[in-house]
Amino acid sequence: MQKMCVSLMLLFSLAICHAENFSERAFQSAVLPNCDCYFFCENAALVGTTAEGMLSLFNQSDPTELEGDSAKEVMRAFLAAVNRKLPFSDIKAVKRSQGCFAWAGTGPKAVAGSRFLYAWELFQPLALADVQKVIQAEAESCTIQVRVQPSELPNVLEISFPNRPELPTHSMAFLADNKIILMGEKALLTTVVSNIEKSLLGEGLPAELQTAKKKVPAGSNFYALFVPNAAMKAAASQRAAEAPQMAVFNNLTNLVFALNAGEKTDLSLGMQFANAQSANLGKSMLIDGLFLGMLKMHLLQLSEKPIPMLDTMKSQLQDTEAIFTCAISADDLETLGIFNKNMRHRIRSMFAD
Repeated sequence: MQKMCVSLMLLFSLAICHAENFSERAFQSAVLPNCDCYFFCENAALVGTTAEGMLSLFNQSDPTELEGDSAKEVMRAFLAAVNRKLPFSDIKAVKRSQGCFAWAGTGPKAVAGSRFLYAWELFQPLALADVQKVIQAEAESCTIQVRVQPSELPNVLEISFPNRPELPTHSMAFLADNKIILMGEKALLTTVVSNIEKSLLGEGLPAELQTAKKKVPAGSNFYALFVPNAAMKAAASQRAAEAPQMAVFNNLTNLVFALNAGEKTDLSLGMQFANAQSANLGKSMLIDGLFLGMLKMHLLQLSEKPIPMLDTMKSQLQDTEAIFTCAISADDLETLGIFNKNMRHRIRSMFAD
């Protein structure tokens, strides 16, 4: 009897270990090949911190920002609307999340053609049938025809646009007892799911983003990595005459944005440049000029109350890296929310085609 109990306990432990390994493999495999932007968030660690308030503000984008005339822009706005209706935007429902992006360019039409792959690990399972109902309800108000149906693959939902053959079919995979949810283009997701089933991790992050990841400060609960691609650098060169800061962008190797959440959230923005001269220009023009200069000015104009974060804003130069740091408190959030909304409109206008 004792041996039987020990055997049952061993089998139970192995089953738990297998489930945990599968969940980890499923989450880690959700990486878009050739992506130039990646973010990771420990959602559970942000609950109750200033960082939760920050991300809530930055997630409250105006849905009209995604609107456009082209079919790709309509598709992008539709998928974003679906995400807002699902628990993915509820920080308390998500244990962790990540996203990869391959940007086609900087203008709204180019961004609409960009590729993405998301992964969420939820605390509670999400039923495929419930998600299908949400998508069908949202499709009723979409200006292009939307079809949502289970895929030939088990636990995968397909979202297609029958009257627009130029638009890619997207898929959502429900893995690890429906607690790991992946979303991306069908062809990509099919490969990812196949790799997971074969216990393969795939290619992982590109080397440039892996290099950027090494710069993430220890203890960061949220970080975003960015490597400018050729299309972005070309756009920056074209706008260098009207915005001199854009010229420095051409020598930007990578950018790392990170948050260490708490009652006061430590924020850091590191810009890695190709050489020390470019880093010095980046610090003076972007960090000191934009963040310590214009940012302070704009924030002061938006609030009559004291803004605690202004006293913590600092810049430094480390070899070929220009770094901006500050600490965000709850008293800063209202002003930051207004600033974020204003900046979204300005950036959209700057990069308008």
